[in-house]
Amino acid sequence: RVRWLQPQGGAVGAILLVCADGSNAADGAISRETVAPKWKPVGSSHPLPTATQTKPGKSEVEILFHPDYVPPVTQLRTLNERHPRMKPERYVAVDNVCAWPNLTRMPDGTIIASIFNQPTHGGWEGDVECWASTDQGRIWKLRGMPAPHEPTTNRMNVAAGLGHNGRLLVLASGWSNRNPVGQASSPHEGVVIPLWSCRSDDDGKTWAHAGNILAPAGKAHSIIPFGDIVTLSDGTLGACIYSWAPPDEHNVYWYVSADNGLTWSHRGTIQEGNINETTPLVLKDGSLLVAARTLGDQHLELFHSSDRGATWKPAGPVTLGFQHPAHLLMLKDGRILLSYGLRNKGLYGVGARISTDQGQTWQPPRVVVDFEIATDGGYPASVQLDDGVIVTAYYCSAVPSHHRYHMGVIRWSADD
Repeated sequence: RVRWLQPQGGAVGAILLVCADGSNAADGAISRETVAPKWKPVGSSHPLPTATQTKPGKSEVEILFHPDYVPPVTQLRTLNERHPRMKPERYVAVDNVCAWPNLTRMPDGTIIASIFNQPTHGGWEGDVECWASTDQGRIWKLRGMPAPHEPTTNRMNVAAGLGHNGRLLVLASGWSNRNPVGQASSPHEGVVIPLWSCRSDDDGKTWAHAGNILAPAGKAHSIIPFGDIVTLSDGTLGACIYSWAPPDEHNVYWYVSADNGLTWSHRGTIQEGNINETTPLVLKDGSLLVAARTLGDQHLELFHSSDRGATWKPAGPVTLGFQHPAHLLMLKDGRILLSYGLRNKGLYGVGARISTDQGQTWQPPRVVVDFEIATDGGYPASVQLDDGVIVTAYYCSAVPSHHRYHMGVIRWSADD
């Protein structure tokens, strides 16, 4: 960001502005008085051939123009071209799937989406597939199948993330008593099938799996993964797993793996009762923050742990009702991005909030994607690219130009 200064020696603060039509704000130095409402700041700026200074500990460059200095239009134009105002890009990334995507960015920059591969809420047989984008989220190709279904079942619920040495990990569960593809099953039939730990050491092309994850002693055996798999400060891996035993048991547990995702064990309980789909984030100090979908009005609630998930404390609500479930992402500049589904009457889409203080407070919400005509959708997941662009994937039942279930993707900037 370029900020107004109170410079010494008669200089005036300057800010680079661009209009909606791409023209430059001025041919020379800009004073506060010459800034019209139609002009908006763009991106971050690099020093022009003038006096500059950078505040210690800040990523902002502050530019000083002397009143008599007139920067050439070509220099202003070059600066605009280096940092254009990003226009969001939306794509139908994978067609005819309900998806519920989880995104993992691999060491080589490839983005992997772990998804359910059928256009139904688990109504028939289906698998967990992983799709890859090697062009920063624009084009996606099928790469592998972490969790193929067995006859009369599906695999559809996932947590995913990166283990050590580039290992790609997916935890996958699903449901029994599923009809063949295209023949809808009753949502009230069937039970949750055993949870698999799936591992790939070749970037998602081939997979091994084991069914070795058990529910906590004395609790319901039906457990379902959700959210990211993260690396804790002690090198172990962590993930959120919730129990499903309505109407009595809706708990969320914290599981860890000390062998790079091969086996998992229960370390702590985030909350017993009234929550299910929960996603984690490791904060700068090594503590943990999770965002959990509640029952009832279905808002998002935050929880915090300072002992690597052994114990948890509530940290308050972060959305309104019918705004869920969540994804948490640590941005490169240390801010936290919370993205979540919007399921309010008259507004279906993807919302977002940003925290600049490690989840203590949150900026006002924004709408990242408006589904317009959809009656079902959300479940966003996000990664950030090296250039700062955010890639967010979600699922949607329809948009005006595409009337099928699909995994959508939007490329956008948190600073716009």
